[in-house]
Amino acid sequence: MIERQESEQTREIKTNYNYMKVALIQQANTASRDENVAKLLQNIRQAAQQGAELIVLQEIHNGLYFCQTEDPAVFDQAETIPGYSTEIFGRAAKEHQVVIVLSLFEKRATGLYHNTAVVIEKDGSIAGKYRKLLIMRSFILHPVIRVLCPYRHPSVN
Repeated sequence: MIERQESEQTREIKTNYNYMKVALIQQANTASRDENVAKLLQNIRQAAQQGAELIVLQEIHNGLYFCQTEDPAVFDQAETIPGYSTEIFGRAAKEHQVVIVLSLFEKRATGLYHNTAVVIEKDGSIAGKYRKLLIMRSFILHPVIRVLCPYRHPSVN
């Protein structure tokens, strides 16, 4: 009798779950931001057509992954939030009625950069963001400070 009651309870719990279909998009990128974004928008459309409600994009998805190098030229790729990506992917989220998680190289202020995850709601608005403390190895910061502080461009004291 007890086994049967547990079984019925388990069955009831299983039937009351709400499931969400999640799509993870990872693609081979080029140095062209426009090509990469166009491919991402196509993949987002495809995932939404297949029923995805939450779409998570790869880290630093607009370009080539550069976080293992120490090249000051990559700072030109940084963008503000709100900005280019939140606008484009906000429109895609609204069009397809999906939530999208972006991963951007954010320029928070002059000389202050983050690897930032941004959640875009179904209505295209920014629901929130999470700034990682480090984007790449530091050029000039002391190891202890690197753990505590966001990355600063080497030209900023």
